[in-house]
Amino acid sequence: MFRVLHTSDWHIGKTLFSKKRYAEFSQFLTWLLGIIEQESIDILLVSGDIFDTTTPSNKALELYYSFLAAVSRTSCRQIVVTGGNHDSPTSLDAPKELLSSLRISVVGAARQELCEEIIVVKNVLGQELVVCAVPYLRERDVRVVEAGQSLEEKAAAIKNGVREHYQQVVAAALAQKAVTAPLIVMGHLFAARAVSVGDDSERELYVGTLAHIDIEELPQGVDYYAFGHLHLPQKVGGSEYKRYSGAPLPLTFKEAKKSKSVIVAEFDGAGIEPRVHELEVPVFQRLLSITGELEQILGMLHGLVASQESVWVEVEYTGLELCSELKERVEEVVQDSKVEVCRIRNPRSLELSLQEMAQGSDIELAELEPDYVFELCLQANGVDSVQAEEFRAMYKGILLEINEADVNAI
Repeated sequence: MFRVLHTSDWHIGKTLFSKKRYAEFSQFLTWLLGIIEQESIDILLVSGDIFDTTTPSNKALELYYSFLAAVSRTSCRQIVVTGGNHDSPTSLDAPKELLSSLRISVVGAARQELCEEIIVVKNVLGQELVVCAVPYLRERDVRVVEAGQSLEEKAAAIKNGVREHYQQVVAAALAQKAVTAPLIVMGHLFAARAVSVGDDSERELYVGTLAHIDIEELPQGVDYYAFGHLHLPQKVGGSEYKRYSGAPLPLTFKEAKKSKSVIVAEFDGAGIEPRVHELEVPVFQRLLSITGELEQILGMLHGLVASQESVWVEVEYTGLELCSELKERVEEVVQDSKVEVCRIRNPRSLELSLQEMAQGSDIELAELEPDYVFELCLQANGVDSVQAEEFRAMYKGILLEINEADVNAI
């Protein structure tokens, strides 16, 4: 029997409106180490987005490597780490030879030799479990660029390339694994019909939604799919054995409304349905969104201050009247308390500021979302609906190229 823990999307180094969160990441990794020991985990799978950026800080790297070293000293027999779209493939892969001596397999980027994405793990009885460690597949990994392709043709080529890669890796694994060995496939992708948070914490994998992958088109004969990329824990298509573990920490205030988890699966053999259950991750720092009229907001803040609990707050004013003193009134209430206001949204004031932008009025960048500014530009230039769709597709394509650039590659 093998006990496997599936997690993903740690995003170590992620800030929340300039607030550093290393204490939370450290607390999570300490908790996770305890779970690995408590649950007698044999294999740890981390399905991408280890870090939040391709250039993680020294503190983020320290947390990552210290955790891996600590796990290697437990009874866990194998750690498998795959790269996500936020990770630098070359940075993850750089120490892979050294980490392999600690029973840690790292696949930061797709391999030309597919056998390098296949990891065979043996338990004390000599029984085997096979892991297909498929990282985030970048456009250059799965398609040949052809001049004159439309965006639809490009997206279709990407989808076909992703499916073909998974089919080839699984076929290679099935050909070499023992008949009784369970097969797990790791992936970092956006499954069609899966539920996303719908904010900037999840960058879409490809241009638009055309390249979302239909899980039913992925290879059969797999005992468990361990997905990463989407931050809500969920079963894909209702299947117990095709799952997103979700991000263990709420990376935005919107995510804080949902519980977070890791997944434990027990495997007895190939073709035998694994026993799967979720373990809820504790809340290490409470995040709370407060919305309403001015007096409602102030009343809720007074209640939080009185509770003397450490809370990070996002405030959004929804009143129709212009409230220019919102920031000052909020800061006055929370001063010298355990309540920290990370963001204040005042749409009425922002609307007025945008109208006055041409006259040189100041706007706080924290109030502006890139997509919102892009839409304002389309409106300001009188772009018609047909052209607007074309510009949106090109805009997403540019973002894709920026997000996929591996700045650490030579």
